[in-house]
Amino acid sequence: MDIEKISFIAQEISFFFEDTFHIKAKKELFSSIFNKYLTNVDPGITTDPYDAIIILGKKDPAAFENMVKELKEKDLVSF
Repeated sequence: MDIEKISFIAQEISFFFEDTFHIKAKKELFSSIFNKYLTNVDPGITTDPYDAIIILGKKDPAAFENMVKELKEKDLVSF
C-alpha cells in the first residue's frame, strides 16, 4: 500500500476517533485496538495516533490491514 493511501486511512481513523472520543464505550474500544497494534511501533506512546498509524502502515502492512479490519468490524470506522 502506498503512503498516500496509508495517510488517508490514518487521517480517517483519527477523525473517527476524535468524533467519538466523548462516547466512553467507543473510546475504550479505540484504546484497546490502538494498544494492541500501535504500541508495537510506538512503545512509549510518544506520538499521536495519526503518526503511529502511519508508522504501522509503513513498518508492518499486515498488522495495519488487521487493525483497519478490526476497527471496521467493531463499527468504529466506515470508509
